[in-house]
Amino acid sequence: MAKVKYKKVGSGIFFSPALEADSPYELLDVVEGRTVVGKKVRCVQSKELYEVDVLAKPTNTQLIDQISAAFREIGAWLVANAPNNPPRQRAALRAIRRTIKENYLADDLDRDVAWIATADLGQRIAFLRDNMTDAGRDQMVKFAAEIASSGSQVSETDAEFIERLGTGLGMPREAVYDIVVSAIQKGPASNAA
Repeated sequence: MAKVKYKKVGSGIFFSPALEADSPYELLDVVEGRTVVGKKVRCVQSKELYEVDVLAKPTNTQLIDQISAAFREIGAWLVANAPNNPPRQRAALRAIRRTIKENYLADDLDRDVAWIATADLGQRIAFLRDNMTDAGRDQMVKFAAEIASSGSQVSETDAEFIERLGTGLGMPREAVYDIVVSAIQKGPASNAA
Protein backbone atom coordinates (compact mmCIF):
# COMPACT_ATOMS: atom_id res chain seq x y z
CA MET A 1 0.00 0.00 0.00
CA ALA A 2 1.39 3.37 -1.06
CA LYS A 3 2.03 6.09 1.46
CA VAL A 4 -0.66 8.82 1.54
CA LYS A 5 0.58 12.31 0.78
CA TYR A 6 -1.19 15.65 0.60
CA LYS A 7 -0.64 18.21 -2.15
CA LYS A 8 -1.93 21.75 -1.73
CA VAL A 9 -4.18 22.75 -4.64
CA GLY A 10 -6.03 25.74 -3.21
CA SER A 11 -6.72 27.90 -0.21
CA GLY A 12 -9.23 30.29 1.26
CA ILE A 13 -11.14 31.17 4.41
CA PHE A 14 -13.68 28.82 6.02
CA PHE A 15 -15.51 28.26 9.27
CA SER A 16 -13.22 25.94 11.24
CA PRO A 17 -15.18 23.51 13.43
CA ALA A 18 -12.09 22.99 15.62
CA LEU A 19 -11.73 26.72 16.31
CA GLU A 20 -15.43 27.62 16.03
CA ALA A 21 -14.24 30.66 14.08
CA ASP A 22 -13.23 31.73 10.59
CA SER A 23 -9.75 30.55 9.65
CA PRO A 24 -7.54 30.10 6.61
CA TYR A 25 -7.65 26.64 5.03
CA GLU A 26 -5.71 24.66 2.47
CA LEU A 27 -7.47 22.47 -0.08
CA LEU A 28 -5.43 19.30 -0.49
CA ASP A 29 -5.36 16.49 -3.01
CA VAL A 30 -5.01 13.15 -1.24
CA VAL A 31 -2.38 11.24 -3.22
CA GLU A 32 -1.56 7.52 -2.95
CA GLY A 33 1.52 6.76 -5.00
CA ARG A 34 0.87 8.80 -8.14
CA THR A 35 -2.91 8.68 -7.98
CA VAL A 36 -5.17 11.39 -6.60
CA VAL A 37 -7.74 9.48 -4.53
CA GLY A 38 -9.66 12.37 -2.97
CA LYS A 39 -9.59 15.81 -1.44
CA LYS A 40 -9.31 17.13 2.11
CA VAL A 41 -9.44 20.51 3.77
CA ARG A 42 -6.81 21.39 6.39
CA CYS A 43 -7.31 24.21 8.87
CA VAL A 44 -4.09 26.23 8.74
CA GLN A 45 -4.35 27.19 12.42
CA SER A 46 -5.49 23.93 14.05
CA LYS A 47 -4.00 21.55 11.43
CA GLU A 48 -7.23 19.46 11.61
CA LEU A 49 -8.28 17.66 8.42
CA TYR A 50 -11.88 17.73 7.17
CA GLU A 51 -13.94 16.43 4.31
CA VAL A 52 -14.51 18.98 1.52
CA ASP A 53 -18.19 19.42 2.46
CA VAL A 54 -17.01 21.53 5.44
CA LEU A 55 -16.61 24.34 2.88
CA ALA A 56 -20.39 24.42 2.37
CA LYS A 57 -20.89 26.02 5.79
CA PRO A 58 -20.76 29.81 5.56
CA THR A 59 -18.03 31.75 7.29
CA ASN A 60 -19.05 33.95 10.21
CA THR A 61 -18.53 36.99 7.98
CA GLN A 62 -20.84 35.59 5.29
CA LEU A 63 -23.47 34.69 7.87
CA ILE A 64 -23.37 38.14 9.47
CA ASP A 65 -23.73 39.75 6.02
CA GLN A 66 -26.75 37.55 5.24
CA ILE A 67 -28.40 38.25 8.60
CA SER A 68 -27.83 42.02 8.27
CA ALA A 69 -29.30 42.00 4.77
CA ALA A 70 -32.33 40.03 5.98
CA PHE A 71 -33.04 42.52 8.78
CA ARG A 72 -32.82 45.39 6.27
CA GLU A 73 -35.12 43.59 3.83
CA ILE A 74 -37.67 42.68 6.49
CA GLY A 75 -37.79 46.29 7.68
CA ALA A 76 -38.11 47.54 4.11
CA TRP A 77 -40.91 45.09 3.31
CA LEU A 78 -42.89 46.18 6.36
CA VAL A 79 -42.41 49.87 5.50
CA ALA A 80 -43.41 49.23 1.88
CA ASN A 81 -46.54 47.44 3.11
CA ALA A 82 -47.60 50.54 5.09
CA PRO A 83 -46.87 53.54 2.86
CA ASN A 84 -47.23 57.01 4.37
CA ASN A 85 -46.73 55.68 7.89
CA PRO A 86 -43.95 57.82 9.42
CA PRO A 87 -44.11 56.07 12.83
CA ARG A 88 -43.43 52.73 11.13
CA GLN A 89 -40.60 54.26 9.10
CA ARG A 90 -39.00 55.67 12.27
CA ALA A 91 -39.47 52.35 14.07
CA ALA A 92 -37.87 50.49 11.16
CA LEU A 93 -34.89 52.84 11.10
CA ARG A 94 -34.36 52.48 14.87
CA ALA A 95 -34.78 48.70 14.80
CA ILE A 96 -32.45 48.23 11.83
CA ARG A 97 -29.76 50.50 13.32
CA ARG A 98 -29.98 48.69 16.66
CA THR A 99 -29.86 45.26 15.05
CA ILE A 100 -27.19 45.64 12.38
CA LYS A 101 -25.14 48.16 14.38
CA GLU A 102 -24.60 50.45 11.40
CA ASN A 103 -25.54 54.04 10.68
CA TYR A 104 -28.54 53.14 8.54
CA LEU A 105 -30.17 56.31 7.18
CA ALA A 106 -33.59 57.21 5.79
CA ASP A 107 -32.06 57.23 2.28
CA ASP A 108 -30.87 53.65 2.86
CA LEU A 109 -34.38 52.63 3.88
CA ASP A 110 -35.85 54.37 0.82
CA ARG A 111 -33.43 52.45 -1.45
CA ASP A 112 -34.26 49.16 0.28
CA VAL A 113 -38.02 49.86 0.00
CA ALA A 114 -37.64 50.54 -3.75
CA TRP A 115 -35.57 47.38 -4.18
CA ILE A 116 -37.74 45.06 -2.04
CA ALA A 117 -40.50 44.92 -4.66
CA THR A 118 -38.25 42.75 -6.83
CA ALA A 119 -36.41 40.88 -4.07
CA ASP A 120 -36.73 37.19 -3.32
CA LEU A 121 -36.59 37.17 0.46
CA GLY A 122 -37.44 33.45 0.39
CA GLN A 123 -33.95 32.46 -0.77
CA ARG A 124 -32.28 34.44 2.01
CA ILE A 125 -34.67 33.01 4.60
CA ALA A 126 -33.97 29.45 3.39
CA PHE A 127 -30.22 30.10 3.74
CA LEU A 128 -30.71 31.48 7.26
CA ARG A 129 -33.01 28.62 8.30
CA ASP A 130 -30.11 26.25 7.78
CA ASN A 131 -27.52 28.46 9.50
CA MET A 132 -29.15 30.46 12.34
CA THR A 133 -29.65 29.54 15.96
CA ASP A 134 -33.13 29.27 17.47
CA ALA A 135 -32.47 32.50 19.39
CA GLY A 136 -31.53 34.26 16.15
CA ARG A 137 -34.72 33.08 14.44
CA ASP A 138 -36.80 34.25 17.39
CA GLN A 139 -35.06 37.64 17.37
CA MET A 140 -35.76 38.09 13.65
CA VAL A 141 -39.48 37.36 14.03
CA LYS A 142 -39.76 39.65 17.07
CA PHE A 143 -37.97 42.35 15.07
CA ALA A 144 -40.61 42.08 12.34
CA ALA A 145 -43.46 42.14 14.89
CA GLU A 146 -41.96 45.21 16.59
CA ILE A 147 -41.93 47.16 13.33
CA ALA A 148 -45.36 45.89 12.25
CA SER A 149 -46.95 47.08 15.49
CA SER A 150 -45.45 50.57 15.22
CA GLY A 151 -47.80 53.40 14.35
CA SER A 152 -50.79 51.24 13.51
CA GLN A 153 -52.38 47.91 14.25
CA VAL A 154 -50.71 44.84 12.80
CA SER A 155 -52.48 44.27 9.49
CA GLU A 156 -53.54 40.87 8.21
CA THR A 157 -50.90 41.20 5.48
CA ASP A 158 -48.23 41.98 8.10
CA ALA A 159 -49.30 38.99 10.21
CA GLU A 160 -49.17 36.70 7.15
CA PHE A 161 -45.71 38.04 6.26
CA ILE A 162 -44.43 37.43 9.81
CA GLU A 163 -45.93 33.94 9.79
CA ARG A 164 -44.22 33.13 6.45
CA LEU A 165 -40.98 34.57 7.82
CA GLY A 166 -41.07 32.51 11.02
CA THR A 167 -42.13 29.25 9.45
CA GLY A 168 -39.65 29.84 6.60
CA LEU A 169 -36.94 30.12 9.27
CA GLY A 170 -38.09 26.76 10.65
CA MET A 171 -39.89 28.03 13.74
CA PRO A 172 -42.97 26.16 14.92
CA ARG A 173 -46.15 27.87 13.71
CA GLU A 174 -47.36 28.16 17.33
CA ALA A 175 -44.25 30.11 18.39
CA VAL A 176 -44.67 32.52 15.48
CA TYR A 177 -48.37 32.87 16.25
CA ASP A 178 -47.58 33.76 19.88
CA ILE A 179 -45.21 36.52 18.74
CA VAL A 180 -47.79 37.94 16.31
CA VAL A 181 -50.58 37.79 18.90
CA SER A 182 -48.34 39.55 21.42
CA ALA A 183 -47.65 42.33 18.90
CA ILE A 184 -51.36 42.68 18.12
CA GLN A 185 -52.31 42.78 21.80
CA LYS A 186 -49.56 45.29 22.48
CA GLY A 187 -51.10 47.57 19.86
CA PRO A 188 -49.32 50.44 18.18
CA ALA A 189 -45.96 51.02 19.81
CA SER A 190 -44.90 54.43 21.01
CA ASN A 191 -42.82 56.06 18.31
CA ALA A 192 -41.28 59.20 19.70
CA ALA A 193 -38.72 60.58 17.30
